[in-house]
Amino acid sequence: MIVNEAAFIAQVSAECEDSPSNLYAEVEGRLLVAANAGPNKYQVSWLDDFKKARRGDYYVKFYDEAGYGQLRKLLRDGESISSVTPVHSAYVRYPGAYKGVWVNSEFLAAIVSMVVLYFAYTFKSKIVS
Repeated sequence: MIVNEAAFIAQVSAECEDSPSNLYAEVEGRLLVAANAGPNKYQVSWLDDFKKARRGDYYVKFYDEAGYGQLRKLLRDGESISSVTPVHSAYVRYPGAYKGVWVNSEFLAAIVSMVVLYFAYTFKSKIVS
């Protein structure tokens, strides 16, 4: 199985007087639905291609239904979304993806066999002479 997407999961717990039934999240211009993971706990997840996923912190902003409606309207009109205040925010740290070893094992085996062959011929020529 070859994995070519990074999965991001942010789980937050928010103590509110009147906890919203639905929360929505915005991550780098992408709108997502936050799942209710229990009392006062919400979880949002998304996938990103390894080539596009950058190393570092992702800022996740959570909105209630009213804020989500304003956010969609502003994005649809192409305006700045900085005027909409999130009800909660969190950071998701992504250390980066493992991209594999720097040297393939086949290449390393070929180099080692050539070194062994060189020493074998050198040793043989010393014995013969």
